[in-house]
Amino acid sequence: MKLKEPVRIRERELAGGNRSLYLDIYFNGRRHYEFLKLYLIPETDRRSRQTNADTLALAQRIKSERILELQENRFNYKTRRGVGLLKYFDKLTEDKRAEVCSTTATLWRNTRNHLIRFLAGKDIPLTKIDAEWLRAFQKYLKHDAISYESRYRKYQDRETPRLGPSTAALYYQKLCACLNDAEKNGLLDANPVKRVKALEMPEGHRNYLTIEELRTLIETPIEDNRVRRMFLFSCLTGLRWSDIRNMKWGQLTETSGMIRYNFIQQKTRKTEYLDLNPQVTELLGRRRDPECTVFDNITNSVLNSKLAQWVLRAGIKKRITFHCARHTFAVMMLTLDTDIYTISKLLGHRQLETTQIYAKIVDSKKRAAVNRIPDLL
Repeated sequence: MKLKEPVRIRERELAGGNRSLYLDIYFNGRRHYEFLKLYLIPETDRRSRQTNADTLALAQRIKSERILELQENRFNYKTRRGVGLLKYFDKLTEDKRAEVCSTTATLWRNTRNHLIRFLAGKDIPLTKIDAEWLRAFQKYLKHDAISYESRYRKYQDRETPRLGPSTAALYYQKLCACLNDAEKNGLLDANPVKRVKALEMPEGHRNYLTIEELRTLIETPIEDNRVRRMFLFSCLTGLRWSDIRNMKWGQLTETSGMIRYNFIQQKTRKTEYLDLNPQVTELLGRRRDPECTVFDNITNSVLNSKLAQWVLRAGIKKRITFHCARHTFAVMMLTLDTDIYTISKLLGHRQLETTQIYAKIVDSKKRAAVNRIPDLL
């Protein structure tokens, strides 16, 4: 019988084709993961193949050292479990940097800044974090934390504003994600997150375009056709900017007479597919090489700036950003009597409750329901 290896090299696929290497260590009935900060790159030529060979050789040497430590009882599992919160948060942030959009990356970075401020620059072992500590951090976010965002620089001569409830809730979510990941990797026996109620996320106002407003926008000329194509594509598919930006021709296949987009959702890292409406395929343009992106490169900030000008030129008095296209799609589907479960799947939501928020803003549905009340008086 072949003995099971106590240490194995495993890979984790990252956005862009790179693969992160880590050790899967099984010791005294416990599983421990050691992330090596070593990465394999796509092999496109002899140089990249040699680079990967060198990287794997280094990983093998580290693996051999760990096996020797286990055999000589020098593997100090408790010491490895004593990793600090800030150190682990940095590792997790680095792992996610290539996987998440710029907005989410900023949330992770700002959360780290607040953790440093809350801890007065001194790290704390993950095992020392308990429910009382989490409640203290919640109190800090709600009452003592200040906003680092650039748009508040105009308040330099006045009291620096506190975090809004939505921002505080998002920062706390990132801390919880860090602790949940640490528990999954065997660094926590008891996760305090499960004993503390999360900060409530207040319902925010979601701007969207009605079908009539969307028609008006389409009829309004715009100089930069990249903005038009990408925004309308999102309005008619519900896809996020990150999933549209990374779309490659090789991910588009023909199935049952329709074009299907097969992709890994950037936010959730889940494999998804989406059948494209025939009028949506007209926005794709001329097919190119499989590795070519469908849409020309444009930054989110430039896109939103030009989109705002286009909306203003169309006479629409709403603050519309690119993400509003996703709201537009959701509301349009509800208006067209698509069931909430199907909309949730189209949007790639993990929870139905997230999609149900859109149902509250469809006023026509409410009016129709009221008008169906029979004559009783």
